[in-house]
Amino acid sequence: MIIDLIDKLISRIIELLKEDQRVKKSMHDDFVIPLIGQFEEIHNNYTQTFIKYRDLINDGNSLILKTDPILKEIKKDSLSSDIMRIKLAALWRILEGRRDNSDNLMRLLEYIGRYLEFAVRSPIPNNDARVNLSSDLIGATKEQASSIIDEKLNLLQSEFAYVQEQYQKLKMKMVK
Repeated sequence: MIIDLIDKLISRIIELLKEDQRVKKSMHDDFVIPLIGQFEEIHNNYTQTFIKYRDLINDGNSLILKTDPILKEIKKDSLSSDIMRIKLAALWRILEGRRDNSDNLMRLLEYIGRYLEFAVRSPIPNNDARVNLSSDLIGATKEQASSIIDEKLNLLQSEFAYVQEQYQKLKMKMVK
């Protein structure tokens, strides 16, 4: 009798643990993977465009003025990548608003928020790092502009590394 109860209790605990693992895997597959995918797409876009801007600066005037072609290029790239930031913002808001998030997921969201805050000076990407870059470049010499771009890109790379580290920790917890 007692052995049967213990056996049923153990079976139920095992069932609950398996269900919890299925829920975590579903959360990972349905929300976290798309979030990281959008985040990586934005980061890759920033990296590619910032390198392009550095190359354009080397071919341009000695001083960056408000009419400089690089500023038009920055604006064009910002507009063409709006959809990426909108998708990331939507996923970020959904996940951030959940009350049942694990500590690891909350840390991942915090680090993505830090990245976005640095990149766009706003915790939600309704702005773009390139817009901020434009204002920082106006009046700079080629050498200063190249340094500004490199500094911003290095900081984005550092923040990207923190996000990736948090994602790997979360992945280890969610997908066993």
